[in-house]
Amino acid sequence: MKRYAGEKISKSRFCRPTAKVGLDVKGFNRDTNKWSAIGDGTINWTAVRDALDELGFTGWCTAEVGGGDRKRLVDILTRLNRVLPN
Repeated sequence: MKRYAGEKISKSRFCRPTAKVGLDVKGFNRDTNKWSAIGDGTINWTAVRDALDELGFTGWCTAEVGGGDRKRLVDILTRLNRVLPN
């Protein structure tokens, strides 16, 4: 079991070889104990990407945030692409 972004991650807990898996993404700031915009909090996104790569994650990703107009959606997509690039 390895530790990423302050949490223990186990292959058996997060990924089964035959399961289709999705990822819900949001930001969080441990200093204020509040949700934040994706990429603005204290989440170690490099460690998250490393853990997903180690697990062989190839599933889909959803931004678990409030929606909005086109400008807001472009901002969400830009943030997702910054923290979880292809």
